[in-house]
Amino acid sequence: MHLVLIATSGNQRYIFASNRLREAVGASHLIASATTSWVEEALASTGGTVLQASSGSTLALAPDAAAARRLARAVTMRALREAPGLSVQAVGVPIAGERPTADEVGSVFAEFGRHVAARASETARHQRLPIVAACHSTDLPARSWHADRDAELRGDPDEDLRPRPLSAAAIAKRDARPAARAALAARLPGHRPVALHRFADSVDWVGIVHADGNRLGEFFRAAVSALDGDTGAVSAQVQQAADAALRDAAGHLAELVGAGRALPLVPLIVGGDDLTVLVDGAVALPFVEHYLDAFAHRSAAQPLIRRVTDAVGLTASAGVALVKPHFPFSVGYRLGEELAASAKVLARAHPGTHGLDVHVLIDSRVTGLEAIRAGYGAHGRLLTERPYLLGTDATAAPPDRDWKPARERMRLVAGVPRSGEGLLVTRTQLYALRGEVRHDPVLARRRLADLDTRVPAHGTDRARLDALRGADGLAPGLLDLLELGEFVPAVSA
Repeated sequence: MHLVLIATSGNQRYIFASNRLREAVGASHLIASATTSWVEEALASTGGTVLQASSGSTLALAPDAAAARRLARAVTMRALREAPGLSVQAVGVPIAGERPTADEVGSVFAEFGRHVAARASETARHQRLPIVAACHSTDLPARSWHADRDAELRGDPDEDLRPRPLSAAAIAKRDARPAARAALAARLPGHRPVALHRFADSVDWVGIVHADGNRLGEFFRAAVSALDGDTGAVSAQVQQAADAALRDAAGHLAELVGAGRALPLVPLIVGGDDLTVLVDGAVALPFVEHYLDAFAHRSAAQPLIRRVTDAVGLTASAGVALVKPHFPFSVGYRLGEELAASAKVLARAHPGTHGLDVHVLIDSRVTGLEAIRAGYGAHGRLLTERPYLLGTDATAAPPDRDWKPARERMRLVAGVPRSGEGLLVTRTQLYALRGEVRHDPVLARRRLADLDTRVPAHGTDRARLDALRGADGLAPGLLDLLELGEFVPAVSA
């Protein structure tokens, strides 16, 4: 038997070769297809089975070395024809038994890493001739003149209806969009997602959401032992749980935006435990919270996952980058990935919980998470509690990192009136406080202390002031309350 790993590399570069959302959607669909449906279709003729599949990589068993080579050739040749520019690679190693051991799985991933490191990049292997016309979307050479003619755009005065010189990669991505929409419709039956070319103009903020399962590597290694190496079925159950969680979250999103409005959701990557979507920023946080809760419940309901996890189920972590609609998606996507990684670090220290990190990108000059968080310090004190944790039925989140009570404090502060109405804690006060807390914390404390002497001992005004002051004059997550409140709707998960 041969263990074969088929995976893509350079995914972010491929998806965001241009800043055109229509191409990013098609690119994501091609990545998912290359390592899921294309592999399954090839196995039908070469023989073998899928052990573990996700958007970006698939582990499969082939009966012998010749079958492994046929499988690799079938998938990579199809990628050359249907997804030019996408780097799809395959490696295989012989295994001793009918099912791979954890060490054998580790060896095929190590071999893949060596193969990728030794392979020249796409740019180095495909040098551009200076006499070739440039692609309208990317820096690649154009293959032909091309215009979008799919039903979504027909009749609209869209610039992409006019023929443009486009590269083979850009054309393939655009041609893949109808299949991507069909796949989305199959995953979200009963919902009407917003038309792609109308999404940016239909929202004030875009939530770029990246979610990833926690400790999935450990989970699959445990599954090898618990299920005698039969990880194909449990991999399918992880996908089923993630798909069901996405449907649940989309249903909640539909309730939040109201009947009659198209669903403000654009999935980019949906594969295994990986999820990357664009969503209306106004409802991105309740969408993510609902998805994480649903993923835990849906995975715990899957019989094989229950066997491996002792009926606990799986958890995930998510990063949410909130950006303006026409902000470069590639930059926002990188920030979303950094936020998800930050959340996973905290969740790893608290097994059984979900992680959540979020940032509202107002200053586009600073986009790296490390530099961003350095700006949240005030005279040696950090005034954010991000990232947060969400508890599950089996495990509670620690109080100082628990998202749900923090969310309620944010909602309370978000309800502060602009002025008047007989209240002392107003938007004007919050605006001044936001500047003072970074540059002059002493002045910020004085402002809150002065309000403390004038605000009645009971009522909404007092509750808002107490949330802002905390125990020592400035609440530990004060900047979270001031920045994120507007993104926590009055009705949440």
